[in-house]
Amino acid sequence: VTKYLFLAAYVSVSVVLFVEQVIRKRKNVSDNFWFLIAKGCGQLLNFNCALLLLPVCRTFIRWLHNIPGVENVINIDKNISLHRYIARTVLVLSAIHTFAHYMRQKPPLDIICSKPGAVPFWYTRCAGVTGILLCLIMLVMYGVAAESVKRQRFEAFWYTHHLFVLWYILLCFHGPHIWKWCAAPAGLYLLERILRWWRGQTPHSVIKVREVPGSSTEVMGLHMERNGFSYRAGQYFFLNCPDLPGMG
Repeated sequence: VTKYLFLAAYVSVSVVLFVEQVIRKRKNVSDNFWFLIAKGCGQLLNFNCALLLLPVCRTFIRWLHNIPGVENVINIDKNISLHRYIARTVLVLSAIHTFAHYMRQKPPLDIICSKPGAVPFWYTRCAGVTGILLCLIMLVMYGVAAESVKRQRFEAFWYTHHLFVLWYILLCFHGPHIWKWCAAPAGLYLLERILRWWRGQTPHSVIKVREVPGSSTEVMGLHMERNGFSYRAGQYFFLNCPDLPGMG
């Protein structure tokens, strides 16, 4: 039930944003169908790019666990699944947005079959140049984020995924209003990374390492010293062990 309630709310907000943008642009600009599709998808990209950072704010997610009733609205423990879903939505919307801008040219093939020496419009406008760069960054990030690549080469996934910083900067130059949508989530994520760094300064010692008996998946048990850490059921921690990928 929780999943369907959240999905219904998400779809409803998306429909309202898309329709509102199309109606507003239709009143202000007398243009063709593809222009309105590009603008409608652009508004949905504003919305989804703002949401994209929230599920990976671990501290924020932990705080939500302490608010009564929140888990009745959204499954907080599926935050990474939500992040992936929004990322796929951004990919689809980006493809439609790009294709619509291409199709709104009159005729579309003029972009490619232009006169000798002519410069296509996307090389001369900030939105065009940043749009190309955004697509190239997405090509790298989405390709390395595939599950098969991530499990074998996690460092490649980790470092290329941090291209999102450059991606969001370019996004602010690409769309004139995107910063208004992303300012608060980006600020929250920045605070999250500062808190991660601060917590990471506390040293922790491994007391004992053992193989869990009877496990068919080669599970390893770690006994660690707790330095000012009060454990509660359901909590987990992130272990940084660079040597593990080379053991396969």
